[in-house]
Amino acid sequence: MVKEERVQHNAEFPSRIVFLLIGAISVALILSAGHSYFTLKELRTEYLENRARDIAKTLSQSAGGRGRRSSQLLWEQAIEGVLEERSESLRFVVLVDHEDNILAQAGFEGVAGPLELAAFEEQISSDEYLYVHEMTGGGGGPWWEADRIRVSRILLVLDAAEADFLLRQAYVHIVVAGIALLALWVLSFYLVRTVRRFLGLKVQEESERHLASLGRMSATLAHEIRNPLGAMKGLTQVVREELPPEHATQAMLKTVVEEARRLEGLVTDLLSFARTRQIHLSEFDLIALTEEVVALIQQETDDTEAILSVSSSSEAISIMSDRDGLEQVLLNVVRNAIEASSKGGEVVINLQAKNEKEAVITVKDQGEGIGDTDPEELFQPFKTTKARG
Repeated sequence: MVKEERVQHNAEFPSRIVFLLIGAISVALILSAGHSYFTLKELRTEYLENRARDIAKTLSQSAGGRGRRSSQLLWEQAIEGVLEERSESLRFVVLVDHEDNILAQAGFEGVAGPLELAAFEEQISSDEYLYVHEMTGGGGGPWWEADRIRVSRILLVLDAAEADFLLRQAYVHIVVAGIALLALWVLSFYLVRTVRRFLGLKVQEESERHLASLGRMSATLAHEIRNPLGAMKGLTQVVREELPPEHATQAMLKTVVEEARRLEGLVTDLLSFARTRQIHLSEFDLIALTEEVVALIQQETDDTEAILSVSSSSEAISIMSDRDGLEQVLLNVVRNAIEASSKGGEVVINLQAKNEKEAVITVKDQGEGIGDTDPEELFQPFKTTKARG
């Protein structure tokens, strides 16, 4: 028993630790994908800003020089030239003075006059990028001439799709991370299930080996115990017969005979467990077999024991099975039901034909049930909760 408990303890797989580790890896992958997305999104903005800044510098250099900066014609030619040259990325250009009056524009549908920057920004769609280039002189203030026009800011609107390759790269990272997460969890569940099954088979193998050893040992002990036990029981019965019924030792001798009979039953159970029984299939009536079992048990019990009753879904249920083996199973189960029930309690045996090849036998007693006992322990040999089980 100690060895089996040690095997079961060693077979426990740390599933919780594995899933916590997988969860930590998943969180790290999610954080990595999120960081990559926001980083690439910022790079996209910086990329568009650098492109717009480069265009604005090119434009200001085209119309540079004293006397040229205030020429509206030169500015218009410069912005038309830049718009034509950068047509694949530049949507339109607007020049405004320090009071936000439109001085010149190219590609813009607005008219000359005051320009509200907030309203202008609202007109920019999601696939466009607005860049405001401040025209500053050496002192850092607004740069304009006192002649004809005084340019204070250059508004450039770029096609944001030019930098979408960075967003696509971010989306690829997110998709790859999602696929990796899915594969990681699927493989983890598969691995844990496989390892659990493997460990379960190892435990079952060790248990079967242990039970096989126990069976061989029990068979040897049973043969050694049965003969002297039978002799003691027989001699005790002879002594009881020789003594008067009212003798003081009759009660004690009766106890010896009953205990010897109980030990004989245990020895028989051990031999039944140790021997490999050959199965003999035959066709018989399940209801008739059950009634024979009930009659046999009623002969063994007194009137104060549980009340046995049999109910069935039909008058006859014909099955193909091992009659002797099934009879022994019914005897054991019904006897346990009687022992589990209180005095005078009812034990009901219900027989039901499920289909042409299957039948269901239900034994219901008035006992307390198995409680918190592990259901798998019910199939272990010699498992009992009875004081004299």
